[in-house]
Amino acid sequence: MVVVCHSGARAAPAAATLQDMGFGGVAVLDGGLTAWQDAGFPVTEHEYAGI
Repeated sequence: MVVVCHSGARAAPAAATLQDMGFGGVAVLDGGLTAWQDAGFPVTEHEYAGI
């Protein structure tokens, strides 16, 4: 499971909480969505975004 937020700052404590709850294989996307986009990877918006 990869936890993602805009910059990665909120994803880290969320991932730690998931691990504390017993979830395994939890990772954080370093740099968040911003780093993902800066690296040129694609981003698509779900049709329900903004609801």
